Amino acid sequence: MDHDFKFFIREALRKEQGYKCFYCERGFGKTKLTHCTIDHVQPLSRGGTEDWDNLVAACYRCNQLKGNMDYAEFAEFCRGLTKSKLESLTNKISKGKYLNIV
Repeated sequence: MDHDFKFFIREALRKEQGYKCFYCERGFGKTKLTHCTIDHVQPLSRGGTEDWDNLVAACYRCNQLKGNMDYAEFAEFCRGLTKSKLESLTNKISKGKYLNIV
């Protein structure tokens, strides 16, 4: 996808989802795209598609944590996270360390 098309898709997804991350429901704000990413609910690496129904707006943190997990796996993973573990993973992500969870 080219940059302009990605921008259009990301903005449409944000608006459709009420300017909140699909996974954690934290708000993006109506003007900032900074931490908003396009995520494939079923990852491309696992047979997912570029279809609209497989795309969601996700915050950078959730997208990085999800990696190539599908939605059910990610939901299960998140249930096991304690607040301190989530903060630790968030710090690693913000420092640019690559997380390969799965």
